[in-house]
Amino acid sequence: MQKSILVLGLIIVMLGLPGCQASSKPLDQAKKPDTQVNPAPDVGNYPSEVYSWLTNMREYEVAGVVEKGDKTYLLVSGGDKPTTGYQVKIEQVQERDEAITVMVDLVSPPGPAAQVISYPNAAHTLNHRLGNKRVEFYWSSNQEPIPQVIGDQPTIPFEAASNNIKIMSMDMDNQRISARGIARVFEGSLNYEFVNSTDETVKSGVIQTRAGAPDWGSFVLDDIPCPSEATKLQLFWINPKNGEPQDMITIPL
Repeated sequence: MQKSILVLGLIIVMLGLPGCQASSKPLDQAKKPDTQVNPAPDVGNYPSEVYSWLTNMREYEVAGVVEKGDKTYLLVSGGDKPTTGYQVKIEQVQERDEAITVMVDLVSPPGPAAQVISYPNAAHTLNHRLGNKRVEFYWSSNQEPIPQVIGDQPTIPFEAASNNIKIMSMDMDNQRISARGIARVFEGSLNYEFVNSTDETVKSGVIQTRAGAPDWGSFVLDDIPCPSEATKLQLFWINPKNGEPQDMITIPL
């Protein structure tokens, strides 16, 4: 009898211990683990360029178009989200003579979700190339356009990056610099400077990206002579509110 009472008492104590019961309550934001969920389309097999695009742009709400072979891939990134359970859904693709309209829904978790950073995205395949058609992406919830990558798409890893400027490739041959990338900058104006060892500007210029913010426009720094005294190249854009350089990328030469 005493043995039965002892066993029953142990069971009661164990059930009452904190942490022994499952809970659906989300973790406190301050205790959110620093964990990331790798981006990948929900379903399907895609070329490596599609996965590279989604990886490169996973932190942003942005859309883009990748053509590979005889197919076109319509891509949407939902940006970084604080929990799992978010979904990006391409609800409708309407083709017209001059354009393709893509309606996209960003679905929130239906209830409590794990407090880890997630990167929802979606891909839709067209069994033909675009030709001269443009593509327009819109959020279904408010009919607002989704920012796009215009021009060359980020289908290879970035060589250097700040929040709004990404360099995809850079070459230097016979003291001449060439580079290409994408940027989300005011009015599409991207500044560059060659700087010497004492941080003095020895040469500067402005190039135009294919589109201005909030879109990402591709850019090309095409065979620019590098001054002999330059020790680094800087890329940035100018904030029109205060005239200060933003998103500086510094590349040693």
